Amino acid sequence: MKFFREFFERNKPVFTIGLITFFVFAVIILISSTKKSENSDLIRLKDEDTRIIFEEEDTPPNTPSSTEESENEIISDGSEPNPEVPSFDERIGIVEIKYYEKWGFVPKNLSALNGQLVRWTNTTENDVTFTQKMPTYPELQDPIIIKPNETFEFRLYEEGLWTYEEGATKNFGSIDVKPNLIP
Repeated sequence: MKFFREFFERNKPVFTIGLITFFVFAVIILISSTKKSENSDLIRLKDEDTRIIFEEEDTPPNTPSSTEESENEIISDGSEPNPEVPSFDERIGIVEIKYYEKWGFVPKNLSALNGQLVRWTNTTENDVTFTQKMPTYPELQDPIIIKPNETFEFRLYEEGLWTYEEGATKNFGSIDVKPNLIP
């Protein structure tokens, strides 16, 4: 017992500083937890938002993740769709992915809804060949070749993470296909 008393007496300043530090942090934590948070100018991103940050001189042209353009679908009975009722692609948009020689696929990673149309555009002067990394879609079993300044479109129908890769450069991208809850 005498050993502990001597140890405490020798280190009394260290214990005092430790207790003071503990109480200061406890007060800070209590004040911050009871204080109502003020609105900030920060924007909270949703899971489906994808942002890519480039150096200013390396910024690719503006590439929106979806567009209001839609393809003119034919209804199964052969009649044209009602122009007053927006099509699925008009309501949620078409996912746009562009391939650049310098950056590869832009955006690289994004989310899409089950049934949503994805459009890949080759902006380079060379053919772009891409393959799926995991065999998810039988229609894409063979490599897809996109000629310069041409596009390839595909409608996603399997939920989950789907990845693809450009053959020559090994640039890759991924699409997280989420359940479609839109009527």
